[in-house]
Amino acid sequence: MKRTIVISIHTELHLILSISFLLNYYYSSNYNVIFLINIESTKSRLLNINYDSIHEAEIIVLESIKVEEFKNKISKIKCLNPIIFIQFLEQKPINLFLSYFFGLDDSCKIVLAPDGTKPYLNYRKYPSFSSIRDCINTNMTMSTLGIKYKKFTYIYHGYGWNKNIDELWVIHSGKVSSKHKYTITKVEALNRKEIIDKCNTLFNIDQGENIFKEVSNNILFINHPLVSDSARIEELETIKKLTKSSRKVFIKYHPLTHEDQKNRINLECNVTELKCKVPAELIIFNLKNTVLVSFWSASLLYDNEKCSFYWLFPILYNKKIVKNINITNPTKHIQMINNLESIINDL
Repeated sequence: MKRTIVISIHTELHLILSISFLLNYYYSSNYNVIFLINIESTKSRLLNINYDSIHEAEIIVLESIKVEEFKNKISKIKCLNPIIFIQFLEQKPINLFLSYFFGLDDSCKIVLAPDGTKPYLNYRKYPSFSSIRDCINTNMTMSTLGIKYKKFTYIYHGYGWNKNIDELWVIHSGKVSSKHKYTITKVEALNRKEIIDKCNTLFNIDQGENIFKEVSNNILFINHPLVSDSARIEELETIKKLTKSSRKVFIKYHPLTHEDQKNRINLECNVTELKCKVPAELIIFNLKNTVLVSFWSASLLYDNEKCSFYWLFPILYNKKIVKNINITNPTKHIQMINNLESIINDL
């Protein structure tokens, strides 16, 4: 009898990592792997994926607004007696419910897989406004969906706070910041050509595309959303400094970055925006001799030995522009930079 593995997916990165886990650990006749694709809005980038190329797993699309359909699909999955439930975002209402629901059966292991840099972030101890907001929104959503959870749930902005979790998975075995003590397992992802090729097919990527040739041998700045005005100004000034290098500077924006910030950077800095709807992780794997720079984007966690990697987080932290978090660099390939001027000439 086949053993069932269930993986809950909310973002493109989750999908890429799920492909990695599937091909690395569960690609055999002994397993029945189910991908739960969570579509939370009509703008979800998971709507534009070539799912027909995934023959190794069953694809089930969950639309949170269709409550009865959601309940029916989950009940059918429960009848398959899953042995592992893998999630990436423990704070999502659906994942909170499923970790509790599947966890009622002691034979099902509840796993939290890595979502970006969360395993390596240290948050301040007292609640932030955003954590209180997320807490209220999550509990309201569970109520709207008719999800009967055992109690009101506080959303802690850390990694591994949900007591229903049995095991934490990490890509890098450096210091992991977690609220509770769990079994911590190092897993491999994006580590084989077969996996990269599969992901390239999934996102309709041609490795010979001109965009990869153009970015190679230059600088690629990976942006991610910054909340405060001071952080956005520092990002703007940082990119201006990068343009003093002899290399051309490209920028890849995060989907959630505010339009005003994008427009300001594009207007004031001599940069070329990458507008392709390809996850930054896959762009990086298709580059050669490129300098990759970011404040602390998770996409740099995945190494390409043909490129150089720099995190500029210490600049924000030392200037006290970012106060509520600190990050541990778990890798050997990323260099943490305190002073951008010290490497400009080397770029």
